[in-house]
Amino acid sequence: KTAYEIKECDWSSDVCSSDLELFKASELILQNAVFDIDFIRDANIPVSWSSIKHDTMILHSYLSPELPHNLCFITSLYGTTPFWKNTLQDRKGSILDMRERELYTYNARDTVTLHQILKPMIQEAKELDVYSIYQKEGMQMLKPVRQMEQVGILLSQTQLKKWKKSLLKEKQELDEALKEISNLPDEFNFNSDDDLRYFLFGIIPAKFDKLKDFDKKKPGTQVYNDLTALKKVRDQVEHLIQLRTYHGVRTKKSKKLSVGKEGLLSLQIFLNNRLETLSKLVHPKLDETEAIKRLQKFIALLQLRSPIEKLVSTFTDFPVDKSNRVHSHYSIIGTVTKRLSSSKPNLQQLPKKRLDMRKIFIAPKGSVLLSADYSNLEVRVLAYMTKDQVLIDAFNQGKNIHDINTRMAFNIEPDDPLWELARRAAKIFFFGGISFGGGDRTIHQKVVLEVPELNLTFSAYQKMRSNWLQKHPAYSEWKSQIEQTVLKTRMLRDAFKRIRIFYGHPKDIIKAGLNLPIQGTASGIINSAMIEIDKQIDEKTLNSQLIMQIHDQLVYEVPLEELKIMKKLVKEKMEKPIIINGQSVSFPIDIEVGVNLGELK
Repeated sequence: KTAYEIKECDWSSDVCSSDLELFKASELILQNAVFDIDFIRDANIPVSWSSIKHDTMILHSYLSPELPHNLCFITSLYGTTPFWKNTLQDRKGSILDMRERELYTYNARDTVTLHQILKPMIQEAKELDVYSIYQKEGMQMLKPVRQMEQVGILLSQTQLKKWKKSLLKEKQELDEALKEISNLPDEFNFNSDDDLRYFLFGIIPAKFDKLKDFDKKKPGTQVYNDLTALKKVRDQVEHLIQLRTYHGVRTKKSKKLSVGKEGLLSLQIFLNNRLETLSKLVHPKLDETEAIKRLQKFIALLQLRSPIEKLVSTFTDFPVDKSNRVHSHYSIIGTVTKRLSSSKPNLQQLPKKRLDMRKIFIAPKGSVLLSADYSNLEVRVLAYMTKDQVLIDAFNQGKNIHDINTRMAFNIEPDDPLWELARRAAKIFFFGGISFGGGDRTIHQKVVLEVPELNLTFSAYQKMRSNWLQKHPAYSEWKSQIEQTVLKTRMLRDAFKRIRIFYGHPKDIIKAGLNLPIQGTASGIINSAMIEIDKQIDEKTLNSQLIMQIHDQLVYEVPLEELKIMKKLVKEKMEKPIIINGQSVSFPIDIEVGVNLGELK
């Protein structure tokens, strides 16, 4: 069969060529694919079936960022081949047990679909004016991203053991403090939602049904020991207070009372209101008041424990290669705004404030880590996208934007006793409610959760929000225009002309619409810088290597003799001006250097 005949084959039938001919046809189709092969070669990207398949998914992510980026789904939009993945999905046993004919057919169909879909995809990308940004950004990101994955970042096993030991001690101390307050038995599991619901609300978990056959179990067996521990939880847990009138937040799936962040926040508000009621009684109920205060202390410690538990489960065990390097997977199609996503492990979730944890990632001998981080990138992008002169002037004059927001939102000065609390609240409001378009109720809850000492009521939050908006008419006008456009067309572009088509409820697409121009433009800025720096490293034949991208931060492993060159190079490329609303804008970076991620200066 010729490649053309295979391409035009009726794949709904079982009429196929011989195994060998089918395999050869797959290769022929690849060699004669309508994809822009010359461009791939110019970009120094190896041509293979898998790379073209991946590039197809990247192209689709520029056409329809919201939709799934897998070959079957894309083929259903642009191709004619019926669903064929069930060959592998419905198999019994190992893929090695499949007949060769089935495997060749499966491979050929994968190849044929690429031949079918690429031409109409490229045509549509050109019509939508996104093919150029796909070439300049999507394709050019492949090399530095792949290199970043392959190089990885060096991990110190000594520092990791030290960090883990310290963290486990911290967790143990919190567990002991929680048990002391509540008189809970050692068998109580703070990670179990059922155990917490039993202690807080008296809700009996279904697992207690296992105790019906307890007397029939043989002592000394594992089953007997497990049931003994369960029995202690059932019999020894004492409820600090009966919360019969509490009707708080429930989980979406099980509809049970939530003991997560939102659930505990709701419970805190309920307890505060109950304390206020008790304080107004002529004959206050001292026992209940004391019990509520103990429960509040318990909840406060529990909220401290939750992030510690996450750190233990997520950041105390990393997969490493023979040279003790951690290799994260970075996806170019992982987000709708074209920010890279990280997984296995997710290095973009490294806690900023835990410098002791970050010390486990180190530079090899003779090198240092160079971190280049944009200063308030998304806030600056917002200022220029919305033409908000108040924000622009603040940046041009070197003023602290969060101080200005606090003054405008709360009408107070730094000498006010509530300044620090109000400043924290203003940051949450600005990033959540302004930069990301979050709803009032959601952002108010976050403020209450993060800054409970401020005792900010919802009406006070609304007043604070109104104060800020009145002093930023340009933002309000931009916000109104975005809302109208996204509801009318369900389509927006960022400063780099990336397109996003919105699906779903109007409320949801308005929030996403307010977020796209800001985060999409910010991601374009750092992606462009990453590409330009990579090209310069190659041109200058430097040995420095990109090892991490964390949102608005690039981290390089730099030999000491190249440090001066890299500092200049990184600053030049990352602060290269871009055009926003017809204005040339440069975004400043902070450069830090250190022997590990926790000691950057």
